Amino acid sequence: MKRAGLLALTAMALSACQYGLDLSVDPAAKGQAVTVSNPDGTPCVDYETEEPGEVDVVVMVITSLVDVSNAMAQAMDTGDASHLEPFVDEGTTDEEGYFSVDVTAPSTPGQHLVLVACDASLEMIEEDVEELRIEASSLRDDVDPEALYLVLSMLFGSENTIFDILDVTQDPLTIAVDKDEIEAGEQVVATFNRCQAHNDFDLPSIMAAEMALAEAGDEPDPEELASDYPDLDVFVDGVLVTTIEGTERYPTGTVDVPLTLTEVGEHEISGVCRYQTFELLEEYFEMVPQTYGAELQAQAVEYPYPPADEEAPVVWNEAATNPASAVVDVVAADTGAGTVTPPAANPPAAAPVVAAPRYTG
Repeated sequence: MKRAGLLALTAMALSACQYGLDLSVDPAAKGQAVTVSNPDGTPCVDYETEEPGEVDVVVMVITSLVDVSNAMAQAMDTGDASHLEPFVDEGTTDEEGYFSVDVTAPSTPGQHLVLVACDASLEMIEEDVEELRIEASSLRDDVDPEALYLVLSMLFGSENTIFDILDVTQDPLTIAVDKDEIEAGEQVVATFNRCQAHNDFDLPSIMAAEMALAEAGDEPDPEELASDYPDLDVFVDGVLVTTIEGTERYPTGTVDVPLTLTEVGEHEISGVCRYQTFELLEEYFEMVPQTYGAELQAQAVEYPYPPADEEAPVVWNEAATNPASAVVDVVAADTGAGTVTPPAANPPAAAPVVAAPRYTG
């Protein structure tokens, strides 16, 4: 059960049974309440009667395949479905099979999978995993591939599963300066918040842990994918003066950038955050036949997937930007009473001096 990262994408692409949910907010802000419901034409079905009816539903918002599959591994290892509770919201349909369940948008920008399992509950899941207990690792970045395959099969392979993609917006880059007017030669501190990379479902972690590397050039470098951190470029009057390199994919907090300005006049201090994006293509899922999902096997997945003559289901590693700016007025320094300093003839413009940035996490 190797190449779990590609297996994950393949399972998602080939096993999707019903696509399309009603999301009250899309895109959503981080932490915003989102109501998930099923649109007309796709009611939940009671397994026993095979007709729409009043049944329990499980709604999952998946940000990390690693976290969800590890939780599934723990549930299988212990027979206790409570490990899945952080990822689950439960609800009930009406007599016609329609539901409305409130969930909270994740705190990571980018796409997140929203899955609804009809006629299901945590109690029912616990009964199932009790019969499927296996020896499974539950360490992050060492995801058990059998658990990953099982959770994907359960979520996507069911005829009573509906899924969609929820987008969470990137917070705008902001800048605050401690002074809007300084004397020439003084320091101003520009404070930027930290932008984040788009959610990638932790696929680089899965590949780094589970995918045996082939010959150079045949496969993406998981370390490079996993370490493509957001960078902040700082400019003064449109000239790049420093780059604050990121050290994590989803940083929080702020960074202080001290700048010494020596030239009299107004100066624009600006920043541009560059970050990686990861996008699942919704139209790809809508075109995939439903019949392949139940027959998907790990050994059938070969890299690269899909073949070169087919459209890839994802867009990965596209750089996006997020700008912000502020203006600082630099006035002539006070030289003291009775002192006159004649201006130099055509003095060269002095470049701003950049001190070491200070981070607040």
